[in-house]
Amino acid sequence: MSEAHRSAVKSLRQVRAFERSDARELVAGLGLTGQAAREMENSLAEGRECQREGVTRGIEAMGREARERGVVAQRDTEWQARRVEREKTLRELVRTQQIREDDMRVRLEIEFPTSPGEVARDKAQGLIPMTPSE
Repeated sequence: MSEAHRSAVKSLRQVRAFERSDARELVAGLGLTGQAAREMENSLAEGRECQREGVTRGIEAMGREARERGVVAQRDTEWQARRVEREKTLRELVRTQQIREDDMRVRLEIEFPTSPGEVARDKAQGLIPMTPSE
């Protein structure tokens, strides 16, 4: 997703650069100079941006989703590391017979019920409602 977003942004930059060059040639061909030329180039650019508004919104949405996926992946990795560390601690308690193994499993489920990746997946599938702050 992130690579697709970078590629789309790069392509859009290239298209805009080509369009600016094309507009300068058009304006020069019309014999416009100075302020009139700048106004015509700006007008052409605004028109093109209005026409591609949907494409731009789509690229921006793709970027947001890529960033959100990155955050979820990072949180999931951190969550997994914390869970592994806690499990090591609890296994040591089982080994020294301070707690039973079934107690260890229950504690892990209580302390680490659902990973951020699972929550994100469930929200994407509509199994968990989105909150207004998200």
